[in-house]
Amino acid sequence: ERYRPPSRMTADEKRIFDDLPLDFARDRPSLVIVDRDAGIPVCGGQAFDYLEYFGRHSLFAAVMQDYEEIAGFDRYRIFRRQPEQAAAQPASDPTF
Repeated sequence: ERYRPPSRMTADEKRIFDDLPLDFARDRPSLVIVDRDAGIPVCGGQAFDYLEYFGRHSLFAAVMQDYEEIAGFDRYRIFRRQPEQAAAQPASDPTF
């Protein structure tokens, strides 16, 4: 298998696996830059991929749906958060 399931992670790995998605969901950065070269040993015969690894976490996967990949530069992938849909206000509302 490429990545350990959460039930087989060490305590440190599990903490990172759970905490990063919580921080990501709370902070919702405008841009996300992902390094294709993780500097982590090969997993299951394939390069480690941050997005695939954390994409197994339901919260991370849900938040990542709000981002679109806008560019690639060298070994980096760049994602931008989509504008949030503001609640539509009626045109007659004087605060609009």
